Amino acid sequence: MPAPGQSIFFIETMYHPDVNDPIRRPKLGPRQACAIESAARHNPNFQVFIMFVGSTYRPTGGRDPLAEVVSSYANVHFRSLNIWSFAAGTPLESWLEKGDIFTSKYFFSHLSDFLRFMTLYRFGGIYLDMDAIVLRNLEHLPSNCVGAEDLGSINSAIIKIAATSTGHNIAKQFVYDLRDNFNGSIWINNGPGVVTRVTKKLCQTDQVPQMFLRLAHCSGIKVFRPDAFYPVHWSKWQNFFDSDKLEETMIAIKNSYVAHLWNNLSKNETVTTTSKNAFRMIAEKNCPRVYNTLGGVF
Repeated sequence: MPAPGQSIFFIETMYHPDVNDPIRRPKLGPRQACAIESAARHNPNFQVFIMFVGSTYRPTGGRDPLAEVVSSYANVHFRSLNIWSFAAGTPLESWLEKGDIFTSKYFFSHLSDFLRFMTLYRFGGIYLDMDAIVLRNLEHLPSNCVGAEDLGSINSAIIKIAATSTGHNIAKQFVYDLRDNFNGSIWINNGPGVVTRVTKKLCQTDQVPQMFLRLAHCSGIKVFRPDAFYPVHWSKWQNFFDSDKLEETMIAIKNSYVAHLWNNLSKNETVTTTSKNAFRMIAEKNCPRVYNTLGGVF
């Protein structure tokens, strides 16, 4: 079981096991594996859990070479996750049974939103999206923190919440906001929307820039500026893969904790051994075992 407040969580909602594999082992994409390795490598005192939605997964052995590579880190653990038992006994149990999430226009994204808030509610710790490459240690971040994506919204791709006291109360507010304001027709409503709405209440302001200076007035949650977790804005996602933007991007992430790759937009970009871009440099430095296994080709 995850140690309360001492774990990092990744959640894979689009897990489709190989029907020809009787043990149904997980399969990871290159960026997913890189994100996991980077988290484990930079945070040796935290346990890293990768939770696959589905009850058929067995965490023994590994057929996928990338799963085997990340499993070489002693603090990496694969787990299956049943959404019904995970929600049992929580404020979202009856909401899940109501079934609104299953008719969502963006089902897999909204399932991920639901599960990240449930995970933080149950265990506290750090939640990371599967396309978030960790650049340095996260263990000494404030007990409760989120990051602004820009001057208008708080993103939900990187969240740290303490397991008890103030942290648990914040996680509870995330859960209740999701339950009360869920909208399956708006993609950002149930992830960034939840965090933005709750943080505005905690900080007693609708102005995101004011939150950066209001830790004492934000009921215990720290709101980082965009350069901490989202140094490259989603509208400039190409900068990670553009050789002409290499220097600019490396300067942008110099003091960042995480490089968020905006995989929904960048998923079709490829990187080869001859590529001279920021993503290749980030991968080579922060997930070296995955990088070497792939021969630098992502």
